[in-house]
Amino acid sequence: FESSLACVARKRHSTIALSAAKPGERLAWNLYCGSPHVIMSRDGGRRTSIDPVLEARGMSRRVAMTVPSFQAVALAAAHSDMIGNLPLHVARDAAARLDLDVFQPPFELPATAFRLYWHKRHEQDPANRWLR
Repeated sequence: FESSLACVARKRHSTIALSAAKPGERLAWNLYCGSPHVIMSRDGGRRTSIDPVLEARGMSRRVAMTVPSFQAVALAAAHSDMIGNLPLHVARDAAARLDLDVFQPPFELPATAFRLYWHKRHEQDPANRWLR
């Protein structure tokens, strides 16, 4: 499947509340870049596909925290004034479970393709079949 990118922030986020941005709306560039970010990074790197988009506009963001999973991004955003970027389907699920609002980022990125791969030897494995 494919999923677009969404921003998550805790409900009553101090800066977003002052901006009057409503959930589902596009965040302003200065609000997006001015807020601390939590990002998903398996290797601890502080750059993602978002950074070249910002740099092309002469902008940058402050990565305050890196975490190893999308779920950790949602949890960190729910309990701080950091904002996170998640695939839209993950963001919606996290918002339903946590105290989060979902926003559109101030830019467009192509949808990301998600694929599931498995080794042929697991083709008939009951747990693997269930997951697929």
